[in-house]
Amino acid sequence: MIGCWVVGAGGCVASSAVALHALVKEGVVPPTGMLTAQDRFSHLFDEEDIVFGGHDITPAQPQESFALVMQAAQKSELIRYAEPHLKDYASRIKQGFTYRQKAEG
Repeated sequence: MIGCWVVGAGGCVASSAVALHALVKEGVVPPTGMLTAQDRFSHLFDEEDIVFGGHDITPAQPQESFALVMQAAQKSELIRYAEPHLKDYASRIKQGFTYRQKAEG
């Protein structure tokens, strides 16, 4: 299993990457631009082995973020296919950040 930890995990870019990765695996969309789907990378790992999670400073809403992108791209039909994958992904998103005061000296 390969973990992919994403910073800004609830945002549009991260949510789209996670959702579209899942939809490529299911054959719903083609792997256009997906380097790991090319033959020369196929020996590195199986796409089924990748698990996404991450951090975000706001409450994670990957379903809403992905929906915004797909509506703007006029691909709203993909939203329903991605819903279960994004719910699963959202369960692995942690909210918050760490603040450290600069040390003196």
